[in-house]
Amino acid sequence: MWNASVREGFVPTIWESADVCPIGKITRPLDVDKDLRPISLTPIFHMRNWTMEIISDLIDPLQFRFLNGCSTTFAIIELCTDG
Repeated sequence: MWNASVREGFVPTIWESADVCPIGKITRPLDVDKDLRPISLTPIFHMRNWTMEIISDLIDPLQFRFLNGCSTTFAIIELCTDG
């Protein structure tokens, strides 16, 4: 979807929106202008779950990157036990 958006020069409206949350730079912010930073929560990252539902059957069972609950530790265990 990202590549198609870039190729066609079209950005879906939902990608243009964000929820902005103030996050403190220090433990107890005293000054709104100096002690808080705006963090934008964009909906584009929520597409990962939707995309994974569609392509999960196509992913190689030895794929460890980008999957929940998988890590390099799991990859090393797989390599050591089945390799």
